[in-house]
Amino acid sequence: MDHSGLHGEETLDEAKLRLTSRLCRLRAERPDTFVGERSGYMPLPMTTACAFAYARLLDDEADVVVLVRRLGRRLERLGGWGDHTIVLPPGEWTDVLADAPVSGGTRRLADVVGEESVVVLARPRRG
Repeated sequence: MDHSGLHGEETLDEAKLRLTSRLCRLRAERPDTFVGERSGYMPLPMTTACAFAYARLLDDEADVVVLVRRLGRRLERLGGWGDHTIVLPPGEWTDVLADAPVSGGTRRLADVVGEESVVVLARPRRG
């Protein structure tokens, strides 16, 4: 995922506001994914401890994926993501923050996360 130029000269406060706004909008659009009997949670496998990820489920199907970078200094010492991967649920996704398509399956973290601290993917809504 190429996030270059996404934020331009955005300040940290502006970036936080953009992230919060988009996540609140996503939660408002998909309330059953986050709360209630139809919602659920599933951790996603990856090959590094420098990130963690999970899927929010709707009716036992992945509907939203959250991927968070962690251990930034360690990741930097390792020279970045290298060949580390994540297994995303199959199908097509939309990066909520970059408004870009992402395919499911085994993907290189460098391609999905890049330099971002957090990536949120949502299943495109039908109809």
